[in-house]
Amino acid sequence: ISKHYREPSAATQTSTLPSTSTSLYLVTEDEVIAAVETAESLWSDALEAREKSDLLSTEAEEEAVSAETTTTESSNVIQMVEQTKTFGQSQIDAAQNALDAGFEATSKVTSALDAANEADALEALAEEALAASEKVLEQHLIDFPENDE
Repeated sequence: ISKHYREPSAATQTSTLPSTSTSLYLVTEDEVIAAVETAESLWSDALEAREKSDLLSTEAEEEAVSAETTTTESSNVIQMVEQTKTFGQSQIDAAQNALDAGFEATSKVTSALDAANEADALEALAEEALAASEKVLEQHLIDFPENDE
């Protein structure tokens, strides 16, 4: 062995180059179907929430009209009490009915607003899911152009 030859050190035996790897991911037809079904399900949920919101809104409007009528009746009773300076259980009941109708109307309006907000949120999620399913489909058609028929 030559006097210039040395055994390689541990540092020269291992590579200092970074390890690289490439992975390939293809979008399958099942993944496209799953994405579309997710979007469809979210749109169905959004529609159901919107219908509930509309129903609650109609009920809230009806309750508001009823509360207005009951309040008007109660005001008439109060005017009668002021004129006659006497009141009885029927006047107390009329005032209580007006209060109850107002509370019920307020409750229905709150429920309708909550349902509308929920429907809005579900529609936003459904829009995102639809956009995602379109991207998945586009990628699938790129990955498997022979299926583009």
